[in-house]
Amino acid sequence: LIGGVLGYFSIQLKHYLGFDDALDAFGVHGIGGIVGGILTGFFANPEVSGESGAFYGNGMQVALQLYGIVVVAAWSGVVTAILLKGIDMTLGLRVSTEHEQQGLDFSIHGENIPGAGGGEIEMQKAPVKVITVGNTESLPNLNQVAPSP
Repeated sequence: LIGGVLGYFSIQLKHYLGFDDALDAFGVHGIGGIVGGILTGFFANPEVSGESGAFYGNGMQVALQLYGIVVVAAWSGVVTAILLKGIDMTLGLRVSTEHEQQGLDFSIHGENIPGAGGGEIEMQKAPVKVITVGNTESLPNLNQVAPSP
């Protein structure tokens, strides 16, 4: 309950600060994981986990949980920075302005939903080149409709 409320407010803070997190991954998983990690230090039950939390007489568990959170955050930050730099140097991190204006669903994935603002929606697909290698006789024909059970 506490993690959910704090996750919600962290997502609202993202909007206020203008961060780009389309799937709210940090607000939900990052903040929820940090809150859960800290609260584990309080609520750890020796009958369940073998370790006691602060509410069972072991206040040091909260410090251990905080230490673990800091180490994981630092490790994740460093590895992410290294990976992003490598991707930026090879492929680039941004799409072209043209692709961004067309919309990535169409320009990269080949899908477009005209009239998505309401009414009847008709899916359109951009041409896709299919390459097969080897014997495809044993593969199922995906153009056939499966029989109803």
